[in-house]
Amino acid sequence: MMKSAVLAFLALATSTWAFSNDNQAKVSQVKGTEINCSQYFVAKGSGLACPRIFKPLCGTDGNNYGNECMLCSSNLEKKQNIRKLHDGYCIQCPKEVQPMCTLEYMPHCASDGMVYPNKCNFCNAVVQSRNRITLKNFGDC
Repeated sequence: MMKSAVLAFLALATSTWAFSNDNQAKVSQVKGTEINCSQYFVAKGSGLACPRIFKPLCGTDGNNYGNECMLCSSNLEKKQNIRKLHDGYCIQCPKEVQPMCTLEYMPHCASDGMVYPNKCNFCNAVVQSRNRITLKNFGDC
C-alpha cells in the first residue's frame, strides 16, 4: 500500500514538473519582434498616420503588411498583438520535402543560423524540422 502511494505521488510530481516546464517553454518561444507603434500616432487619442513607404514585412500571423505602420494599424483595428516575423514577404512552404531544387542563389537566413541558398532549400529544411525553423531575414545571416 505504501509503495503504491509513493509511486502515485512520484507520478503526480513528475507530470506537474513536465507540465510547468512545457508552459515555460511555450512562453519563452514568442516569435517575432515587437514594433514600436507609438512613433506613428499623430496626437494622443487620434489614429495612426502611416507613411506611404512600401517596405513589406511578414507578420507572425502569416500575413503580409505594406510597412510597420500598416501592421500597427491592423493591430489597433482588430485589437491584436501581431508581431513582425521578418522583413519581406511571407514564405509559404509546401507540406513535403521537394526532391529537387534549382541552383539559383537567393540566400535565406534561418532561425537556426544557417544560410540556405534559395527558397526550395529553405522550405525543405522547414519541413524536415517540422516547422521549427523560421525565416530570420532574406540574404546572409
